[in-house]
Amino acid sequence: VFFRSKDWPMAHNVLSGMLGLNGIVLPEALAGKLGFLEKYSIEFGLILSQIGGPSKYGVMLLFLGAILYIKNSNQMASEFVGSVKNTIFVSLLLFVGITLLARHSEFLYFRF
Repeated sequence: VFFRSKDWPMAHNVLSGMLGLNGIVLPEALAGKLGFLEKYSIEFGLILSQIGGPSKYGVMLLFLGAILYIKNSNQMASEFVGSVKNTIFVSLLLFVGITLLARHSEFLYFRF
Protein backbone atom coordinates (compact mmCIF):
# COMPACT_ATOMS: atom_id res chain seq x y z
CA VAL A 1 0.00 0.00 0.00
CA PHE A 2 2.75 2.44 0.94
CA PHE A 3 4.74 1.79 -2.24
CA ARG A 4 1.81 2.35 -4.57
CA SER A 5 0.26 5.39 -2.86
CA LYS A 6 1.08 8.85 -4.13
CA ASP A 7 1.15 10.31 -0.63
CA TRP A 8 0.60 9.46 3.03
CA PRO A 9 -3.12 10.48 3.20
CA MET A 10 -3.93 8.16 0.29
CA ALA A 11 -2.14 5.25 1.98
CA HIS A 12 -3.93 6.03 5.24
CA ASN A 13 -7.29 6.05 3.44
CA VAL A 14 -6.65 2.63 1.85
CA LEU A 15 -5.46 1.11 5.12
CA SER A 16 -8.46 2.55 6.97
CA GLY A 17 -10.79 0.93 4.48
CA MET A 18 -8.99 -2.40 4.74
CA LEU A 19 -9.31 -2.37 8.52
CA GLY A 20 -12.96 -1.30 8.51
CA LEU A 21 -12.27 2.09 10.06
CA ASN A 22 -14.62 3.75 7.55
CA GLY A 23 -17.49 1.70 8.91
CA ILE A 24 -18.70 -1.88 8.84
CA VAL A 25 -22.09 -2.87 7.45
CA LEU A 26 -23.63 -6.26 8.15
CA PRO A 27 -26.80 -7.73 6.60
CA GLU A 28 -30.09 -6.63 8.14
CA ALA A 29 -30.96 -10.28 8.85
CA LEU A 30 -28.21 -10.38 11.50
CA ALA A 31 -29.49 -7.33 13.37
CA GLY A 32 -31.57 -9.44 15.74
CA LYS A 33 -28.70 -11.68 16.78
CA LEU A 34 -25.87 -9.15 16.61
CA GLY A 35 -27.69 -5.95 17.54
CA PHE A 36 -25.33 -5.35 20.45
CA LEU A 37 -22.61 -4.47 17.92
CA GLU A 38 -24.33 -1.17 17.10
CA LYS A 39 -22.68 0.43 20.13
CA TYR A 40 -19.35 -0.29 18.37
CA SER A 41 -20.42 1.69 15.25
CA ILE A 42 -21.32 -1.40 13.24
CA GLU A 43 -24.35 -0.75 11.05
CA PHE A 44 -26.97 -3.11 9.71
CA GLY A 45 -28.38 -2.54 6.25
CA LEU A 46 -27.91 -3.29 2.58
CA ILE A 47 -24.35 -4.39 2.02
CA LEU A 48 -24.41 -3.90 -1.74
CA SER A 49 -25.49 -0.29 -1.36
CA GLN A 50 -22.08 0.37 0.17
CA ILE A 51 -20.22 -0.84 -2.93
CA GLY A 52 -21.89 1.15 -5.63
CA GLY A 53 -25.61 0.90 -5.14
CA PRO A 54 -28.23 -0.78 -7.31
CA SER A 55 -26.49 0.25 -10.54
CA LYS A 56 -23.83 -2.36 -9.83
CA TYR A 57 -26.28 -5.24 -9.26
CA GLY A 58 -26.55 -6.05 -12.97
CA VAL A 59 -22.79 -6.22 -13.42
CA MET A 60 -22.42 -8.36 -10.32
CA LEU A 61 -25.16 -10.73 -11.51
CA LEU A 62 -23.48 -10.95 -14.91
CA PHE A 63 -20.17 -11.93 -13.29
CA LEU A 64 -21.94 -14.39 -10.99
CA GLY A 65 -23.54 -16.02 -14.02
CA ALA A 66 -20.18 -16.26 -15.75
CA ILE A 67 -18.59 -17.77 -12.64
CA LEU A 68 -21.30 -20.41 -12.38
CA TYR A 69 -21.45 -21.17 -16.12
CA ILE A 70 -17.80 -21.23 -17.22
CA LYS A 71 -15.83 -24.38 -16.51
CA ASN A 72 -12.91 -24.22 -14.09
CA SER A 73 -9.37 -25.20 -15.07
CA ASN A 74 -9.64 -28.74 -13.63
CA GLN A 75 -12.76 -29.44 -15.68
CA MET A 76 -11.09 -28.08 -18.82
CA ALA A 77 -7.94 -30.13 -18.20
CA SER A 78 -9.90 -33.34 -17.74
CA GLU A 79 -11.62 -32.80 -21.11
CA PHE A 80 -8.48 -31.70 -22.96
CA VAL A 81 -7.63 -33.69 -26.07
CA GLY A 82 -4.34 -32.99 -27.81
CA SER A 83 -4.58 -32.08 -31.49
CA VAL A 84 -2.63 -30.23 -34.13
CA LYS A 85 -4.91 -27.21 -33.70
CA ASN A 86 -4.25 -27.09 -29.93
CA THR A 87 -0.51 -27.52 -30.47
CA ILE A 88 -0.38 -24.62 -32.93
CA PHE A 89 -2.45 -22.42 -30.60
CA VAL A 90 -0.28 -23.14 -27.56
CA SER A 91 2.89 -22.65 -29.61
CA LEU A 92 1.60 -19.27 -30.78
CA LEU A 93 0.80 -18.25 -27.19
CA LEU A 94 4.28 -19.35 -26.09
CA PHE A 95 5.90 -17.35 -28.88
CA VAL A 96 3.90 -14.21 -28.07
CA GLY A 97 4.65 -14.62 -24.35
CA ILE A 98 8.39 -14.98 -24.88
CA THR A 99 8.39 -12.04 -27.31
CA LEU A 100 6.60 -9.83 -24.79
CA LEU A 101 9.14 -10.75 -22.10
CA ALA A 102 11.80 -8.88 -24.08
CA ARG A 103 9.92 -5.57 -23.71
CA HIS A 104 11.08 -3.02 -21.18
CA SER A 105 8.89 -2.74 -18.10
CA GLU A 106 9.18 -0.27 -15.27
CA PHE A 107 10.29 -1.64 -11.93
CA LEU A 108 7.25 -1.91 -9.65
CA TYR A 109 8.82 -0.25 -6.62
CA PHE A 110 10.77 2.42 -8.42
CA ARG A 111 9.98 4.94 -5.65
CA PHE A 112 11.24 2.66 -2.88
